[in-house]
Amino acid sequence: MAASHFHPLRSSRVTLLAVCLLAVLAGPGKAHVVDREGTKNFGNAAIELRWKLDGQHLVDVTLTDRVHGKTLAVPVPFALVLGDGSTIEAGDMRLLSPPHEQALPVDAKASRLAARIPGKSVQASFGDAGGRFRVDWQLVQRDGSPYLRERVSITALKRDEKIAKVSLLETHATGAEVSGEVKGSPVVVGDVYLGFEHPQSDSAVRGSDIKLTLNRQLPLEQGKTIAYSAVVGVVRNGQLRRDFASYVERERAHPYRPFLHYNSWYDIGYFTPYTEAQALDRINTVGTELHVKRGVKLDSFLFDDGWDDRSGSWHFSKDFPHGFVPLREAAAQYGAAPGVWLSPWGGYGPPAKERAERGAKAGYEIIDGGLALSGPKYYQRFHDAVMELVGKDGINQFKFDGTGNADKVFPGSRFDSDFAAAIQLIDDIRAAKPDTFINLTTGTWASPFWLHYADTIWRDGEDDSETGVGSMREQWITYRDAQTYRNIVLKGPLFPINSLMLHGIIYAKENRKLNTDPGHDFANEVHSYFATGTELQELYITPSLLSDRDWDVLAESANWSRANADVLRDTHWIGGDPDRLDV
Repeated sequence: MAASHFHPLRSSRVTLLAVCLLAVLAGPGKAHVVDREGTKNFGNAAIELRWKLDGQHLVDVTLTDRVHGKTLAVPVPFALVLGDGSTIEAGDMRLLSPPHEQALPVDAKASRLAARIPGKSVQASFGDAGGRFRVDWQLVQRDGSPYLRERVSITALKRDEKIAKVSLLETHATGAEVSGEVKGSPVVVGDVYLGFEHPQSDSAVRGSDIKLTLNRQLPLEQGKTIAYSAVVGVVRNGQLRRDFASYVERERAHPYRPFLHYNSWYDIGYFTPYTEAQALDRINTVGTELHVKRGVKLDSFLFDDGWDDRSGSWHFSKDFPHGFVPLREAAAQYGAAPGVWLSPWGGYGPPAKERAERGAKAGYEIIDGGLALSGPKYYQRFHDAVMELVGKDGINQFKFDGTGNADKVFPGSRFDSDFAAAIQLIDDIRAAKPDTFINLTTGTWASPFWLHYADTIWRDGEDDSETGVGSMREQWITYRDAQTYRNIVLKGPLFPINSLMLHGIIYAKENRKLNTDPGHDFANEVHSYFATGTELQELYITPSLLSDRDWDVLAESANWSRANADVLRDTHWIGGDPDRLDV
């Protein structure tokens, strides 16, 4: 039987280290620009990039780890691989405007932490011999950062241009390796890390050559500009994970924050529609039990599949005659707001089929049987629906369940892929409401660069299942951890496990395996779940199934998690494979 009080060490697979990620190196200081006998230097006490100008050409680019006294050659700071196979490298281009220093703007209300911190940049512009491209090259460093970022903006000047691939920070170094098995994995060489800041990028190490590239699908239209970025940083000896996590925390779309909420899946909706009255009942019941009776801060009440009319247009069903406005008003009584599930490709099962069929009749674009977010007509409707949910219905959380095709383009689209369309949509959401929580589920993988756009991603695997020994609930706990280990820890060692959708705590009537607790293991699930440090704190619960003791366990654990958030953001994996029952 579970202990009657919360013990934070119940999870044998996650260690909590009481070191906050406030800074990773002692005093890297402010960025500076120095010109020493024709050699430009940009950086701080931790890291520095150097280059020369030979006539009108960028040459002799090197990267110096000033903490450990090591220098890496960067023979190709950026390059464009064109559709005909030819390559234009940085050194081939001529200077259009000389490097000049600028102070970075500071926005105290920005969603991204880095944007709230002062810093400097150096910018220069280059053009190719044929006058087809302008490349604006920028180095960026915020105060106190032991890393710097390269931003490259490419403009097609004369005509539409087919750019097949973009390369950033091609480096020469021995002993480098890719830290991960998925796209968007960083490269590590000693105490230095490098990465193309995009989850669909490719990292390759061949001998001493390090290449960071991103393939492109669509031509770049004349007069249009695209921008990409890469990062290079220095870590302390033996502190790669923690110091890389500090970079992620500064540059991610929004800093880590516990986000506790009820989710309707498995409860009032499970491939079935539900009503405004049911939703209001759950808000009031959960709000009363946790917030009013037990002093828990609730962030949101998320309403999963079942609220729309399945037309593919993402209109409310007839059972929500006033949209989510009544839910917004009810949630506000408990210090929270409504959240909502949408699936850009249409969802799953019979509801997905109905949305796609009815959407196609309405003229929405379809790829592989699903709605295509990159389609011009469907994107506009989906965008309108989302922005109305933000503005009118007070939504503070989106669960985007399946963004669509990452490598297919709908003819006539202005986006490279459905994912590129999702990026634009998310940018617009954050511009309108910076604190909005974004959870991307199916179709993501363990690249830390997803967090430049989303707050959390899916751990992958089944929603819930079982493995190992013990009661059904204990086997579910083991399955949850096994999938995290297999899909995240092994495939993306530098992905922070504090930013995963683990599929929450489950004690709900429509889950036939987890709607009872005969082994009295609910406390074990709750304790181990909050101890993972995940910020996406989902409660898949049916209130009537929980005893007073169950509510107490939830409340105590949620409050403990929020009170210790500065420690829990540094949770990481130290054990073995749960599928093998390793500790």
